Amino acid sequence: GVAFPQFLEVQDHIWGYGLMFSGLFIAYTIWKYGWSRYKHWQAENDIGGFSFRDYLDNGVSSFRDDFINTGDNDWWIGKWWDYIMYLGFPIMFSVLMGSYFIDLLVNVDDPWNPSNPNGISIILLFWGVTASLFIGLNRYILVNRMIPTSSASGPWPLYILSGDFELEPRPLYRNVPEGADAPIDTLPGGEDEFIVQAGEQLPSTFTDDYGETRAHTLATIEAEIMGTYTRNP
Repeated sequence: GVAFPQFLEVQDHIWGYGLMFSGLFIAYTIWKYGWSRYKHWQAENDIGGFSFRDYLDNGVSSFRDDFINTGDNDWWIGKWWDYIMYLGFPIMFSVLMGSYFIDLLVNVDDPWNPSNPNGISIILLFWGVTASLFIGLNRYILVNRMIPTSSASGPWPLYILSGDFELEPRPLYRNVPEGADAPIDTLPGGEDEFIVQAGEQLPSTFTDDYGETRAHTLATIEAEIMGTYTRNP
């Protein structure tokens, strides 16, 4: 038999609709990018207030124009994609999530009992624990790297367990096709100087949580590698 069969069986119940939130986060990034591009267009043209027509022309289609229809795509994506992302998706998300939870409340016995594998509480519990882990570890794993201090007495994970580590920004490398113009400064987090294009050199220093300027270890390693390559072509 399978160990913990009920635990495994309930995962479809929990994460089937949890994937909808994954799509929601992607859609939110697209919406925020469109709004940022619209505000940028307003600033460039010294235009105040809000015009829905201008927003449609200079904001809604921005993500599609800048990141999809780049010239490298096989299919040209038209305005129908904007309607799906800005109208279709939020409507479908609301209908699916609303009908799902209403169905649970109406047709499931004791839906708020966390031990009920078909209830609502177990869904919210799993979603909450997972979200808490991602949010809690985001600072230590995704955004930053944990570097052992000079006083660290052991290898990973001993220096993590003992707290003998410091944080430095974790670089993110973008693979941009040659000739493609894909700025990301208006995307969420796009102004992070440690999001670099593949082949570009990392910033040599960063400012830590205490306001002190420190050398970035990966930039130092890259400089040493390039220096070795230059001396020994």
